[in-house]
Amino acid sequence: MKEPNQLPLFEVITNEEFTKAQAVPDDPETKKPRKKHNTNDRTLTGWWKLPSYQGFCTVTSDDEVIQGLKPEAQVYRSEYPVRYVFEIDEFLVCRDCYIVEADKDAR
Repeated sequence: MKEPNQLPLFEVITNEEFTKAQAVPDDPETKKPRKKHNTNDRTLTGWWKLPSYQGFCTVTSDDEVIQGLKPEAQVYRSEYPVRYVFEIDEFLVCRDCYIVEADKDAR
């Protein structure tokens, strides 16, 4: 027997109600605009302002950029190839390539 204070587990709705509930509003005010990030600040401070994630740098001249670093930094980069990257156009850009603008040269 059903208890008086217990709500039903689900409610039967029509197909129209289901479709209306699943529809995404086409109102431009409800859509969030994609946030633009300032990639003109090519300093270390500018790099840390960007939302980055771990991955492999895909800039074509990444190896050349690493060769221009200090010897201890070169050893570290070769031992740990996964770095924090930020997506700019078609490249995943690491911090070193971002600062020396290697992604701009690769385009």
